Amino acid sequence: MPLLRRAGLTLRRLALALGLLCLIGGLSFLVAFPLWYFSTRSPLGFTIAVGALLAAGLAYLVVSRLRRASRRAGGFRTLAEQRLLPALRTVGLVLACLGAVYGIVLLIARLFR
Repeated sequence: MPLLRRAGLTLRRLALALGLLCLIGGLSFLVAFPLWYFSTRSPLGFTIAVGALLAAGLAYLVVSRLRRASRRAGGFRTLAEQRLLPALRTVGLVLACLGAVYGIVLLIARLFR
C-alpha cells in the first residue's frame, strides 16, 4: 500500500508541475502574441508605445524615489538644497567640460583637415 501511495503522490506532483507549465505557457502566449502581432503590423506605433511605456515607468520610479527621499529629509525644499542642487551643479559642470573638449577637438579636426 505505501508503494501505491508514493506513486499517487508522485503522479499528483507531476500533474501539478505539468499544469503549472501549461499555465505559464498559456499566459506567455497571451502576452507575447499580441505584442508580436502589433509589432509586425505597425512597427512605428509599437516603437512609440514601448517608448512611452518605458518613459512612464522611468518617470514613476524617479518621482516615487524623490517623494520617499523628501519625506526622509523633512521636505522637498530641504532635499533640493542638500542633495539635488549640488548634484545638478556637478552634472552641469561635467557637461560644460565635455562640451568644451568636444569643441576643441572639432576645431582641431577642422583646422587640420
